[in-house]
Amino acid sequence: MESDAQSRIPFHSAAPKTYKVTQRPVGVHLDVEPPNLPDLSPADFQKAATAYINMFSVVRDQINKAGLQEYIKINCDIARWYYEPNLDVTIGGVKKPLNEWVIDYSDRVTVMDYQNTIKNILAGAEPHITYANKFGGKKQIVIALDVHSETDPDITFWGKNAEALEEAITDIKNNFNGQAGFGGVAIWEHSYYTKLPGVSTQTIARTAAT
Repeated sequence: MESDAQSRIPFHSAAPKTYKVTQRPVGVHLDVEPPNLPDLSPADFQKAATAYINMFSVVRDQINKAGLQEYIKINCDIARWYYEPNLDVTIGGVKKPLNEWVIDYSDRVTVMDYQNTIKNILAGAEPHITYANKFGGKKQIVIALDVHSETDPDITFWGKNAEALEEAITDIKNNFNGQAGFGGVAIWEHSYYTKLPGVSTQTIARTAAT
């Protein structure tokens, strides 16, 4: 990962000078989701989590060295449970939850808060947004909801209707709008969203364009 970042990111260092604004790269998206971290032994977890965080550190360092921090933002996807106490990570003598390390190195984090009751969704989102709030808007948390048909029925909105999903989105916004760390709501994935009962043609067109 380190050598790949070192070879690719400087390639874009001329972007602010040579690209038109509409053509310039605007970010790096890290969709890296180690799923088995809670199942590892404490020692193996620390080793794997440290390597995971170092990946973010390398990307951030390369962006900064290329002088692109104003143009290239780091975006990533994480599981909602990264804040749990058994996932604390110690790096350089500093111990804190895995989600906080990721937020530290990122500009925008999409939390895969895949649940289908508003109580659980809000509970899963709150620790991430509360921490991001400390950065005064420099860190944004996007809350992602699941509408995929092949996901566990206990966490997906598939099988419900568009109204239930819209109500959940409204509740999320009502709870977090105005907080510096809240960056909106995402839906995984759009092709399944369009098949929910009750979704309108106008809504499909609007969401496809955003």
